[in-house]
Amino acid sequence: MERKELLVTDMHEAFGGNKNISTELCSTKWFADTYEHSEYSGTFITSIKTDSPCELTFDPKLTGYYRISVGFPGRARSSVTIKLSDDKYATTLNTLNGWDAEEMMFKCADMTGQSIIISGKSTICSLRFVQLTDEEAEEVKYDKVRTDTKKFYASEYVGENMEFYEGSDTEWIAPECGVELGKTEEELNRMRHYYQMAHDVGIKVSHTIRLGYWGGSFPHALKPSPIKFAADHPDMHCVDRDGQELYYMSFAYPEVRKQRIDIAMEALKTGGEAVTVMICRGVPFVAFEKPVCDAFYERYGEYPYERPMDDPDLNAIHCEFMTMLFRELREAIDKEYGKNNNIEIHLRGMNSIDDCRYLGVDPVMLAKEGLIQRVITHQRRFLEELFDEVLKSKDPPRVDLKKFSEFTRNGGNSTVLLWNEGDLYAPYRNSRGELYGPRSFEENVKQWEAFGKEYSIPIYHELSAYCRDPHTLWKAVNRVNEAGGERFSIFNTSCCAGEINLFHLVRRICHKNDKWASADPNLKAYRVYRVRYIGKCYYNRYEPMWGG
Repeated sequence: MERKELLVTDMHEAFGGNKNISTELCSTKWFADTYEHSEYSGTFITSIKTDSPCELTFDPKLTGYYRISVGFPGRARSSVTIKLSDDKYATTLNTLNGWDAEEMMFKCADMTGQSIIISGKSTICSLRFVQLTDEEAEEVKYDKVRTDTKKFYASEYVGENMEFYEGSDTEWIAPECGVELGKTEEELNRMRHYYQMAHDVGIKVSHTIRLGYWGGSFPHALKPSPIKFAADHPDMHCVDRDGQELYYMSFAYPEVRKQRIDIAMEALKTGGEAVTVMICRGVPFVAFEKPVCDAFYERYGEYPYERPMDDPDLNAIHCEFMTMLFRELREAIDKEYGKNNNIEIHLRGMNSIDDCRYLGVDPVMLAKEGLIQRVITHQRRFLEELFDEVLKSKDPPRVDLKKFSEFTRNGGNSTVLLWNEGDLYAPYRNSRGELYGPRSFEENVKQWEAFGKEYSIPIYHELSAYCRDPHTLWKAVNRVNEAGGERFSIFNTSCCAGEINLFHLVRRICHKNDKWASADPNLKAYRVYRVRYIGKCYYNRYEPMWGG
């Protein structure tokens, strides 16, 4: 079939003429001016100088399925808040470089009876509608009803930008629910509205509790702390082996566990299907506090201060305390919603199973007790490095507390946080000289998938480190697929929402061998043009703002 194509370049006329648009700067109307690019010319409109911009509507009077693209005039970072009249929510598209004139794909949709609506602080210079083939239209229809690609786990709050997730591969959204109890009714209503938005587009919500954030004023001083609970319980912080009080609160104390659980329960009252326990930020969660050391002494007849953090006996005690958190969270949910509730507990862990266990969170122990229903990985690895100058003996490894204290107080670095792929899978020997952890990206995926298969737990593999460009991200997706994985997550997903070079790929990240997800340049989903004129300013040879 011959594709119909409609290119609209006069936004002043398209969106209603002079009623709400002026060719003079005015605080009550959108502003219109002319432009010329290397490919076409017309009139752009912008509301960036408007106090309260009204919605503008354009009816292209089209029938059938089209690919819709939006143009920006260039020479400034620009965005447009846009939706179709049948969409529940608008999305905000941002320019990539803000220098050239840019044209980017918005979406594919049935335009029968549909209008374009723009709002907010927006700038737009063109709209392009390219008719889809019958085969492409069927793909769009099928995508609206299929569920087999719903395998993406988004993280963090994205506000009103829910259009990014509508019709995407997103199965879950997991916004953080804060670190203080006692939210105002206004805050709770805002959460209810957000979760309803997610449910309206068929996405489930998990409330994320970040275990390792306890406040701290600039420059992150331990005291005073802006989090009331931390300020009220100075005796419940983690403690290092030499008695040094640490910034973080210890989950060896039942009061600390209850504080985070209460926050999750408060959030659940606004809606949602799960609670996500995040351990990929703010370590440690347990160290050498009195409850830990007393439990160790009771079991082994000595105190653990000289033991490395990865000592199997000490780690077993740490895992028992952290497992209590998950047990108590499950008990709180069951008490509030009944034993047969469908509310899940998710773990956003570290990079590997071993990395999670290192921090006292044992995925196998949790899975065996039915305390987690999903796992989301994260590309972080935390290690304690004990150099010869702080050791009392190497076999078995024991720490000289006096030397350790002097070493750390004088600036010696004995902890490491890794996130680059080369570092995550570099050969590392634990304090006993044993090789520790997976040796490659693919091996890590396989280990997690074997764990997931054994315990019937879906695994979502973290890809945020590969979000530099579509090629790098798509290559990582294929590596996960080839290693047996099929679910994905991107930490801070909202950072991708307005980046058009990642926008379509992330939305369809679970579509294997999908042409729209492959970022194929031949699809012309993103185009760049040379700017000649914006208004009366000639840009083709000299820049009006050079030197001024």
